[in-house]
Amino acid sequence: MLQLTPTTSESKHYQTISFSTRVSFLGRCDSPRLAPPPCGISDVCQGRPDGQYPALIRGCSYYYDCQQGQFTSLRRCTIEEGGYFFNPDTGKCDYPQNICPPCGYKWWDW
Repeated sequence: MLQLTPTTSESKHYQTISFSTRVSFLGRCDSPRLAPPPCGISDVCQGRPDGQYPALIRGCSYYYDCQQGQFTSLRRCTIEEGGYFFNPDTGKCDYPQNICPPCGYKWWDW
């Protein structure tokens, strides 16, 4: 966490406010085998084909990549990627009207 600490100095004609920074680490380092996914070694990709999968525990906007049975990254959908939520049917980010529940509200195919 970045903390800014203001320091004020005054002279006859002006006031100066400067900021010093301090970085605080709020977590702790651990072995990858002991850290929970997605930071540590995860088995969520074991036995799965290469591709993207919803990370519902993080919310409907998140998905993770699997390559050769290994977890490679956790990503978040943005409007620039095509929508706010991950669509598991297409493997892409999309809008809720195009996604079946629990993340969207599409109930049928036309």
